[in-house]
Amino acid sequence: MAIENTLSSDATRVQALNELCRNGLVSLLMYLGGPADDGAALDTLFTRWDKQREVLGGWGPLAQRLVVANATIDDQLNPALRLLKNALRDGRSTKVLATHQDIAALRVLALFEKLRDSNTELRLNTTLPDVDQESALVRCFKQVRALELVLRGLQQLRLT
Repeated sequence: MAIENTLSSDATRVQALNELCRNGLVSLLMYLGGPADDGAALDTLFTRWDKQREVLGGWGPLAQRLVVANATIDDQLNPALRLLKNALRDGRSTKVLATHQDIAALRVLALFEKLRDSNTELRLNTTLPDVDQESALVRCFKQVRALELVLRGLQQLRLT
């Protein structure tokens, strides 16, 4: 019984995070002038994201439109979206997969937050969902951010 409740709350949390990511992609596509259907599934939005890149002429022009460095799109947002896409494709519902999907979605949300901060015209909601394990989500979100900062620092050291 406890395992079923845990999987149920994990599924609810993952679903809420994925919905935030889906809404964020819809907002980005609308901002970039691409087709954005509010009811579209994440997989469809991933495809539209790639097509919009082609329409704009590559990642460089897309990054310019979003007012961020090309490296932010290339090195951070695209891998985060790819990780989320892969985590979603594995349809098994286990505690480990729920954790992978959480981390993938939180990485995407952290990058959406970065995009929103660099471009005030973007209307991206990155407020974490109110679920019964919110404190764990907030802690996880902070840990993901901390890890990204550590990795970014290590990358900077390697480049110098």
